[in-house]
Amino acid sequence: VAVLGQDLGYGDTLVVQVALVFFQIGYQTFMSGKWHLGKDRENWPDKNGFDQFYGTPAGGGIYFYPSLFYKREVFWNGKRMEPDSTWYSTDAFTDYAINYIVNDREKDKPFFMYLPYIAPHFPLQAKKEDLVKYKETYTLGYDAIRDRRIEKQRELGLVTIHVKASQPTFPPWHLVPNKEEEALKMAVYAAMVDCMDQNIGRLLHVLEEEGLKDNTVIFFLSDNGAANTSFNKTPQAEIGTRYSNASYGAWHNVSNTPYQKYKATEHEGGIITPMIVYGLDHFQGKTVRNPAHITDFMPTCLELASVEYPQSYNSLSLDPLDGKSLLPLIDGTESHEKRYFFWEHQGNKAVRQGDWKLVALHNKEWELYHITSDPYELNDLSKERPGIVMEFKGKYDQWTKKHGVQPWPLKE
Repeated sequence: VAVLGQDLGYGDTLVVQVALVFFQIGYQTFMSGKWHLGKDRENWPDKNGFDQFYGTPAGGGIYFYPSLFYKREVFWNGKRMEPDSTWYSTDAFTDYAINYIVNDREKDKPFFMYLPYIAPHFPLQAKKEDLVKYKETYTLGYDAIRDRRIEKQRELGLVTIHVKASQPTFPPWHLVPNKEEEALKMAVYAAMVDCMDQNIGRLLHVLEEEGLKDNTVIFFLSDNGAANTSFNKTPQAEIGTRYSNASYGAWHNVSNTPYQKYKATEHEGGIITPMIVYGLDHFQGKTVRNPAHITDFMPTCLELASVEYPQSYNSLSLDPLDGKSLLPLIDGTESHEKRYFFWEHQGNKAVRQGDWKLVALHNKEWELYHITSDPYELNDLSKERPGIVMEFKGKYDQWTKKHGVQPWPLKE
């Protein structure tokens, strides 16, 4: 989602956000949660197509109020709020979403809702009633939990049974000096996920009570990759409380089981994202393993609403969408085998087409993987298949020029 008419220094890019398109065709549009596309007032959701907005326009990092470590404020339609000491962002975001569905929306009009939770993310902060469930769960250590997850993933058919997982990057548990603190970090993280799960359940229950369950499509997906950030800036505070500012460090490799790397990289551990689609009855119970991209959500939502993306806005021509609707991918009429996907973040980069993926860390050599047979990127084939490397590098260079990708680190 890009800002309308933003001058990026390499030519004007003109696009409109998905909420604005829905708003203009008569949908009600509502957002509750984390906004991270510019903290200036003109960039807030209610200035970019959303009827109403409750949340934090300057990013995440807040669970309890006030935010002690990150300068985060809470707003409702532009008015600053002062929540009380019982406020917890995951609950509050859901409360406002539910209130909108039950009380604020016009019942005879369709609606588009965006509900981006902050959880789970640092700082690790959870409610006591959620944390108590997991106090002992992770005392087994990194290895045992990761092995259990691999086994469960294989049982569920989520990963290939005969392919070995990537090697762990965490130290052996018996060599970890502060086991109790390490186990507590993951327990808090789990409690934060548990709270989010409870709130999604609350929302689904309300949709059912309001008679909307069978006429609503829900996309649920995670953020990109677990973060390998490791710190505890408040060693005097108990981890998990509102006074604690810590991250879960080595546990990121457990969260990313069985993939390599982490958030900000373009290896699978940094970009692969699980997603659940709810409400498309004729696709119920179906698993799709073909690659897709976050840019596909806008054309998918527009197709569901039988709406064409506009060619112009306020008499100005718009750039066409990069994404493609996911519906043909889900029903099996398309495979995306010939489609190229591109990524770049902080100098880390990747290209994928079909079974092949070219990927590199910042200032490192390109690596080539046959991603279908080697999903955990263990066997670099760049030396054996130089032709594919050259082809993909050329495609990547074309893409960076088209989209104005700047060298990292960015210059002032």
